[in-house]
Amino acid sequence: SGLVGLWQWSKVANITDPAGVPEELWGIYSEEQNTDIEAAYAAGNSQAAVGVGIRTYEISFRGLAGGRQVDRGMRKRRMVRRRAVTVAQRDAVLSADAAQVTNENIDLEADCAICVTCFAETPSVPVVTLPGCGHRFHGACIQQIAD
Repeated sequence: SGLVGLWQWSKVANITDPAGVPEELWGIYSEEQNTDIEAAYAAGNSQAAVGVGIRTYEISFRGLAGGRQVDRGMRKRRMVRRRAVTVAQRDAVLSADAAQVTNENIDLEADCAICVTCFAETPSVPVVTLPGCGHRFHGACIQQIAD
């Protein structure tokens, strides 16, 4: 019917009802990640693997509209959802997500000091700025230290 999947992850960990997550607390997977997740979903696979910085997540599909993102190493789970949108809508959301990073005054040429990936290559991954020194890291990369 001309619709494609746009995969999103809940910024709130360990919840059981995705309806309880406000719209602004849904993160967007990158275009590459979204393509990989959608391909696995369309192929009828039960899961897909997604790399974010130094971490790997397992996306387990549940039903037609989503599933869970599992980080076995950190023992964290997040809800994921699949929204059926037009190609133009998906592309607009992915472009807006990349533009948001630019608007947050993050040096896109800079690298995460942990995974050494350029922030421009990972616009959908939240960036954490340490107070005082101002060093920046992908949220996924610094999570274990923060915990």
